[in-house]
Amino acid sequence: MLLRLRTPDGMFRLTLEKDDTFGDLGRQLLSKLPPTVDAKTITLSNNFNGGDSKRIAEIAKFKIGQIGLRQATTQPFVAISGDTKR
Repeated sequence: MLLRLRTPDGMFRLTLEKDDTFGDLGRQLLSKLPPTVDAKTITLSNNFNGGDSKRIAEIAKFKIGQIGLRQATTQPFVAISGDTKR
């Protein structure tokens, strides 16, 4: 499935399967983000304003399909945020 992700650095599309985990999503996403992003601080949210957000590390073992994420054509964007490494 194609997921659309919005980050402060732009929008990304990642191809994942429903049995892939959020850890898999995080690894794919991190390869597209600037190297200054601290991977430990990346959070996912169902809302651009924060909403119900979780750090990827907290949900890394869960499968994408477990929370109902679907193909990009029917799924709203997932908002991503993270801090810069210091």
